Amino acid sequence: MTSSSFSQCRMFCYELRREVWISTEVLFRSKLNWLLLLGPVALVGDATGLLGEAGCFACSGLALIPCAERLSFVTEQVAAHTNGTIGALLNATFGNAPELLISTAALHSGFYRVVQLAMLGSMLTNLLFVFGVSCLVGGLRWQVQELRITSGNVSVLMLFVATAGSL
Repeated sequence: MTSSSFSQCRMFCYELRREVWISTEVLFRSKLNWLLLLGPVALVGDATGLLGEAGCFACSGLALIPCAERLSFVTEQVAAHTNGTIGALLNATFGNAPELLISTAALHSGFYRVVQLAMLGSMLTNLLFVFGVSCLVGGLRWQVQELRITSGNVSVLMLFVATAGSL
């Protein structure tokens, strides 16, 4: 091995160590990000059978928390640099990513009815709970509220489609 190739190898190892150190510092600076370690724990526990189904589910769910937080942070940053409409669209799109991951795993395992009812529950919750909280908060601030008939019709139609789809 020549002197130049040895120094190139040392430089590569130094740069690699530096990049790994910086990455781990960024990744584990927040205490919330330590929950990411539960992802591999769930995978190993499932493969070896050390964790039961409930343990694997709990570890996987806890590992999704920092992912959801990062998605929320990134969409807020994009919204700050673009406009509110694009930010809201991205937030609504990526806000359902953990639900999509869990549903994909459930479909892969054959739990079709569970996924169907979970989607129904999600739609009903979004339609009824969000609307109810909006009316409550609006009622605390203003005595009289005005609702647009178009948005009300869309919500009612989505509620009917969600209910009919679960039958």
